[in-house]
Amino acid sequence: MRAILEFDLPEDTSEWHAASDGMDWALVVRDLDLQCCEWIKHDQEFADPVHAFQGVRKFILDRMEDKSLKFPEPDNQPY
Repeated sequence: MRAILEFDLPEDTSEWHAASDGMDWALVVRDLDLQCCEWIKHDQEFADPVHAFQGVRKFILDRMEDKSLKFPEPDNQPY
């Protein structure tokens, strides 16, 4: 089975990036899950929930930088 995705560039640039970077995003989430397991295993102490979330955000942003990923631009469409 084959699948071909087509995009009208440059209009669909953000959609193209989402499709072509999908595996890298999946790896970021996998790495975050593994990191959370390590924090739990080693009984990582965070001062409070705010510091815990800051640690999670830093981890995500660091992995995104490692893989040259960026958050997509908001499309201002209501959900």
